[in-house]
This record gives sequence, structure tokens and C-alpha cells, in this order.
Amino acid sequence: MELTETTYSPLRTSNLAIGYSRGSRLNVVQQHLDLELLSGEMVCMIGPNGCGKSTLLRTLAGLQRPITGSILVDGKNMETLSAQDRAESLALTLTDRVEVDKMSVYEIVAMGRYPYTNRFGRLTEEDRTIVAEALAQVHLEEKAQRYISELSDGERQRAMIAKVLAQSTPLLFFDEPTAHLDLPNRVSIMLLLAQLAKTTGKSILLSTHELELAMQVADKLWLMSDRGVQVGTTDQLIADGSFENVFRSNQFSFNAETGRFIINKPS
Repeated sequence: MELTETTYSPLRTSNLAIGYSRGSRLNVVQQHLDLELLSGEMVCMIGPNGCGKSTLLRTLAGLQRPITGSILVDGKNMETLSAQDRAESLALTLTDRVEVDKMSVYEIVAMGRYPYTNRFGRLTEEDRTIVAEALAQVHLEEKAQRYISELSDGERQRAMIAKVLAQSTPLLFFDEPTAHLDLPNRVSIMLLLAQLAKTTGKSILLSTHELELAMQVADKLWLMSDRGVQVGTTDQLIADGSFENVFRSNQFSFNAETGRFIINKPS
């Protein structure tokens, strides 16, 4: 996707290093990261366990500080943004399942408007319109008054997507949005997010273990390994051998011609 007059980059990183501390020891997970997200683009972060997907997502969302380097959100350094500015710039949904009994779907989605409500948390007519639009975008308007606990896992995840849509931010981050879901719902959620990126113009970044789904629906992939982050389309990363190198194993192999992983069955 080329940067044009109607496509801008609401998020960029420059020489970013991420990691965490263990006592007095600093553990650098990834470094020298120059990344960007474009408007209307869905990017999937994929890679082996322990490569830093969740750490990168949490760092980009401002939940933990970078070790070095900078994160620019709409051209402004993340570390200079107030909590209010961050809430109006990006929304994040983590892997944890929502376990509440007596909240309706509407009330859950309306929580996305809290950065904009007054100190009493009252919704304006504009807020209610935005919540209704978010519910419609994920096809849950008919279940708005149902308790969230009464929904299927797939419907719950769509409700959480509606919540971040209601937050009205240009950046949407998801950590394993298809966790806990069966195959039909995993496909449905991935297709929904890809469609929302196109129809809303928002930038969507998600981490996932759904390699083949990500390869088929993402506009771009961030392929992470202990050697860094490689950025490209599925075709580009197949052609340069990146998938084969990152996911090399004696239990399975990657077929560049078909773009599929093949399990090596015992003879």
C-alpha cells in the first residue's frame, strides 16, 4: 500500500527497542525497529512464542515504556501524550475473556465512550449514536440489550470490537482476538477486522497465532523472530524465504509454492 494524499501513517517507530526488567537486569526482546501503520490497513504480527509480539503491542499501546527509541502517534511522541490523549488516539483489547454477568452488550460497548463523557459518565445523544453505529458495524444491534454473559464466544468478541470502535480512535490494537474461538468464528473475526480497516480507514494491528488466516487476510505482516521484525505482504515474505527461515522445524515445513505449512508425518 503506497502512502497517498488520503493515506497517512498514524503510528511510526524510530530505532525502537522493547523489553522488560528482571530485578536489576534489562532483557531486550527486540531492537532497531522502524515500523509504521498506515490508515485503512490491517497488519498481523506473527512469529514463534517468545519473539516479543505481546511486548511490542503493549509498548505501542503505552502500557510499558520503550527501552530506547521513539513511538510517534499522529506525529507526536507517545511519552509526551497525556492519558486522555492516548485514550483518544488508540484503543486496545487484550486476550482475557470478559467475565461479567449483569452488563448488557450496550453497556459494554458504551464503555468505549468514557474518554469523552463528563465526570458523571453520562452519554450524550452523539455518544449514543456512535455506540449504535459500532453495534451495527459488528452486526450486534439486535442483541444490544442482552447480557454479555448470554452471548456466544464469537458474539462476545464482536462486542469487544464494537467497544473499541466506539472509542473513535484512529488506531485499534488487538492481542490474540481469535483466542478461545472455534474455526468458523476465528475466520469470521479476522474477516470482520479486515473489512473494518477498509470501511472505517482505521489502522488495525493484531497479534495472532493464526498463521494461515493472517497470511490470507492481512494487508501486511510483521513477521517476528529472534532476528528482528520483517515487514511485507504475504507474497513478499514467501518469495524471499522469510516464512521458511522463521518457522523451520523437523516437525513441519513451509511449502512456498502453495503457501501452506505441511506437517511431517512419522513414517
